Amino acid sequence: MERRTNDMSKYKVTLTPLGKYFFGGDMTFRVEGKNDYNEQFGSYIIHSSRFPQQTSLLGMLRYLILSNSDAFDADARKIISAEKAGELIGSTGFQVTDDYSENDFRSIKRLSPCFLEETDEDGSRCLLCAPKDFGLEVGFDDSCCYLNGRYVSVPRIAGYNPKEWREPVYLSEKENRADSEIFVEDSRIGITKNYSGVTRKDDDAFYKQISYRLGKGKHEGKIHFAFYVETDDSTELSRKPYNKSVVHLGGDDSKFLLEAVACEVDFEALPVKFGASYTSFCSFTSECKVVLLSDSYLLSSEANDTVFSITGIQPFRFIRTNVDAKDYSVFSRETKRSEKYYLYEKGSVFYCSKEQAEHLVKALDKPCFRQIGYNYCQLFTL
Repeated sequence: MERRTNDMSKYKVTLTPLGKYFFGGDMTFRVEGKNDYNEQFGSYIIHSSRFPQQTSLLGMLRYLILSNSDAFDADARKIISAEKAGELIGSTGFQVTDDYSENDFRSIKRLSPCFLEETDEDGSRCLLCAPKDFGLEVGFDDSCCYLNGRYVSVPRIAGYNPKEWREPVYLSEKENRADSEIFVEDSRIGITKNYSGVTRKDDDAFYKQISYRLGKGKHEGKIHFAFYVETDDSTELSRKPYNKSVVHLGGDDSKFLLEAVACEVDFEALPVKFGASYTSFCSFTSECKVVLLSDSYLLSSEANDTVFSITGIQPFRFIRTNVDAKDYSVFSRETKRSEKYYLYEKGSVFYCSKEQAEHLVKALDKPCFRQIGYNYCQLFTL
C-alpha cells in the first residue's frame, strides 16, 4: 500500500439534490438496434438506487478537478492533454487488481462511505443504515442441524415474523428515521416515440422510470448525502471553483449542490464513529458480531465462514476508462463495463467466533475497495 505523507487535506463533502435524482444500476432502458446489449441490460422499467455508487462519487470528483484545469477543454467537453490529466487525477478510473492493491488517482487519495446527513436548528447528524438485525434478539444455544453439508448452529430470533415486512431504518444520535421518511419515489411513465412521432413497436414502447427525492413532509430539504475525502494539498476543495458548485451525478441529468468543508477526520477511526449509533441495538449471544457499515466485497468462502448471518447482496459494475479515451459513451469501443461483482449490503450482520471474526475483518481489508469507501465494518464483542 502506498505510504501516505502529511501534505494531505481532508474534507467533508455534502451533496444536496436539486430536485429528483436517478442513480443507475445494472439495468437500463432498451436501446433500439442493440439486441445483445438489451438481452443483458435492457428493461422497460428501471428503478434508481437510493445511494450513489462509490465509483460514481470518485468519478464525479475526478471530473470536477479535471474540468477546472488546463488539461480540459470546457467548451468541447474533452481532455486536451492526457499527460496533464493523468498527473492530476490518475491515468485510469477504478480498477480491481489481482492483489486488490490501491489505485493511483493522484490528487484524490481516498473516500469514506457515503452516508446521509440531516440538518436542522439543532445542528447536523449522521443517519446510518440500521443493521439487519435491528429490533431483533439473536441468540444461540446447543441447537444445530446439517445445512448444505455443513453442521451449523440454529439461532433463536426473537421479534422476527417471516410474514411481516420490515421497513429499513436509519439511526442517528437524536432519533431514528424510517426509510419512507427519507426516500420519496418520483415515477415517470410514458410511451416512447421516434423522431417522426411514430410509436415504437409494442415491446419497446412502454417505459417506467422511478427516481427519488430526499425528505418527506417536515424532513424535506433537511437531508443530503455526505462523505469524507482526502486529497493532496494542491486541491483545495473548500475553495472556488469546487465549493458550492453544481455537479452532475447519476443519470437523467441529476444535479446536486456540492459543498466542501475542511475538517480533521481519522479514516481509520471512522468505523468506531459510525458504529457508535449501533451500540444500544446490539442483542446477541455469539462471541462476536461484525456489521458492515458500507457495501462490501467478499468472496463467498470468506462470507460463509461464520456461525450465522443476515445479509443482502447487490450487483456491482463500473465503467473502465482512461484519460486517452475520446468517447466515454456506453457503446464506445474505448470504454467497457467491468465484470459483474456482488457486494454485501451495508447493514449486513455476521455472527462469529473470535477466530472467525478476525478472519472476516482481515478478508474485508481489500485496499482498492477500501480506498474508495467500500469494505468498512464494525466489530462488536460480548
